[in-house]
Amino acid sequence: MADQASQAMSAADPGHDAADVRSAFELIRRQRPYAVPVVGSGLAAAAGAPAGADLVQAFRNAPGVRLPPKVGFFVAADEAEKVLGTDGVQRLVADLIGGRSLEPTRTLNALVRLPSRTIATTNYDDAISVSAIAVGLKPRVFFGRSLNEGLRTPPAGVLHVLHLHGHHSDPSSIVLSKASYKNAAESAALTLALRQLASQRTLVFLGQSLATREAHWHRDLLLTSEEFDATGPHLLLLPHDEATRPDLTSLTDDNRVLVVASYDNYDRKFMAVDLAAQALGLGPPRAGPRLPQHGGTSPTYLPLPIIPADDVETHDQRQARAAFGSALGDPVPLSELVTRPAVLVGSPGAGKTQTLADLGASFPAQRPVLIPLGNVTVPEYEVDPALLF
Repeated sequence: MADQASQAMSAADPGHDAADVRSAFELIRRQRPYAVPVVGSGLAAAAGAPAGADLVQAFRNAPGVRLPPKVGFFVAADEAEKVLGTDGVQRLVADLIGGRSLEPTRTLNALVRLPSRTIATTNYDDAISVSAIAVGLKPRVFFGRSLNEGLRTPPAGVLHVLHLHGHHSDPSSIVLSKASYKNAAESAALTLALRQLASQRTLVFLGQSLATREAHWHRDLLLTSEEFDATGPHLLLLPHDEATRPDLTSLTDDNRVLVVASYDNYDRKFMAVDLAAQALGLGPPRAGPRLPQHGGTSPTYLPLPIIPADDVETHDQRQARAAFGSALGDPVPLSELVTRPAVLVGSPGAGKTQTLADLGASFPAQRPVLIPLGNVTVPEYEVDPALLF
């Protein structure tokens, strides 16, 4: 794993180099057989779980807690802990999360289909499990002293969800405030679980930034990379301005952790995470010989921003548009694709067939017909025809 990944790249800035964008997501896709995603709060918030701002407001509303006007949820948790105690903070968070109704999301629907059928998370909610059920998998939840069971290979049809920082069903397991993080760093069960994951799997951090407070993660990633030759590198998605954070230096030195894709605004962040989830999951299945006219898209399909390619001359430039189209131009409404001849281009697995299936479902009066060319090889090039456009 280490040799294969280190040949690719240490960082990619999709705003500057389209070739690096392609390399970044090809690297993620190549790690699929070994990968265990580490899912952060952003993916759960999209499913309806409380976001950081919701936690801060809950602490602000707690009796006796006084917070400044602008405060992050870690600081808010620490301040609330001074008044409520560690167990009071944990119960408040568990009640808030347990009271939310969650819905499956397309991003998590794709991610739960990954080959390892194992996902780690620092979240306390059931967003991953809800998506697993939606695509026909049986989720099994592990945290605390049961984490070792979750590290075993899941049976067929089962997804193991490792709640490394606890689960709302047991408030005492939740890791958020300063005291609970100290307990987590000293937990032998969590330490063993992190080291086994880091030594045997490629960890892909999605919406989890390895912040300074995650010192136990830094410690265990470093230890496993120093003790074992064929460990990592692990993959981290970060915004461009955080890619050179001083606290990450020890991890990014010697390619222990690769910052595989960076982004410089809010929209690109979610596009990057969505693309990574699709790369790790099974991706959209191939459509049949006809475009279905009703509900024909896969539940894992992510709508693509479709950008006019009239002024795009190279494959690399088109790759950048396919990956980050919303930031590079104004998307074309789906309706325009039925008003004039059009060629839809994009890398293999990007979602072209599913976009056409969506087109067929949205405009049945046009009676679209699919002519599959996926197995056609151009003799001169002997490559997937999608790569020639």
